[in-house]
Amino acid sequence: MRPIAAGTSPALPRPPHVIGLIKLRDDWPLAAVAIAHALQHHVDAVLVLDHASSDATGAGLAALQASVLGPRLRVFHHHDDAFHDEAFLNTLLELSQGEAPDWIYAFDADEILLPAGGLRPLLASQPESILALCYPVENWVSWPGFDPGDLGSYGSLTIRSLPDLLMPIDPQLVAAIEAGTANFLRLPFDHKVIIRNTASAWLAAGAHSVRPATRAQTLMVHRRFLHAAHLPLLSRARLLRKAAMGRNHQRSGYPPWHGWQNQMLARIEERGGLEAFWQRHSREPGENALQSTDGLRLCHDEELCEALAATIALLQSLDLPLQLPLPPGTTAALRSQPLPQDLLRLALRASAPDSARRPAHAPPPDAVARPASEP
Repeated sequence: MRPIAAGTSPALPRPPHVIGLIKLRDDWPLAAVAIAHALQHHVDAVLVLDHASSDATGAGLAALQASVLGPRLRVFHHHDDAFHDEAFLNTLLELSQGEAPDWIYAFDADEILLPAGGLRPLLASQPESILALCYPVENWVSWPGFDPGDLGSYGSLTIRSLPDLLMPIDPQLVAAIEAGTANFLRLPFDHKVIIRNTASAWLAAGAHSVRPATRAQTLMVHRRFLHAAHLPLLSRARLLRKAAMGRNHQRSGYPPWHGWQNQMLARIEERGGLEAFWQRHSREPGENALQSTDGLRLCHDEELCEALAATIALLQSLDLPLQLPLPPGTTAALRSQPLPQDLLRLALRASAPDSARRPAHAPPPDAVARPASEP
């Protein structure tokens, strides 16, 4: 070991350079919370793909770029209606190379990362042999009147589901959820990964795994060190958006496992059952919020609202347009670049494409069976 000269101290290791990747489609204002939280706590910059949004996402991103967070935000757009999750994700991964990241964190608008001691110290402690951290994602439960544009609403997200349906997704289970005899929030959400930036890293759709990475190169992280809060059913409006995406998947000819939750919601909406579904999957705040009649187990957990407190304060200070529809005169210019088509074409070929193969966590091809009770 080289001796340290008198009067000097060893240089501290450089904190890892972390880049966030996020794909958005009609996700404003929830995207503002997710992006601001990531920039405030976890990453040095975020690359955003705005995929054919028709709501206020573009105007909202422009306002975010005009804020103090703007220099750390790069926005790309793509207007093809087809949804190629894996190809989009890895096109962003390739574009992130201009930022020279050490680690890459891919997240969605409805996910909030919750590391116990900070993400960067956890990443800095990993040996070079570890290529991916695999962490649990847990579902939080919203309440019927939740308004994503009201920043005060996020302080009421204090109920977390305790999943107990640890079985594979099969046609009977999907049918039971559609019929209202099983609760979607009883299903655990798949783990996700944060990956080391290597020349050959490739993220699977949804950032649920990375290849090539052996079991020995993947660290399974316990929730007490790192986990994420997932808000899959945050509001009525978001439920309607997911059902609309499901109809788009159906029109595009995607197989039933491609976005199966959205396709399921589209079928429920078609039968007029979306309001009843929302009532079963939300809880009014109060003493009886943890009670359930359909087997759903819930617990009181303040961690998410505590983690979001600083982000909500930041967004309030930025005075971003969050209420929908946006107020007249929201005219900030969006600094956005088209998603490079050459990179996207290569990613589409490498992803095989998404619709040609069923991911391990998806239901089998016949998992669209109608509920037996359906008239």
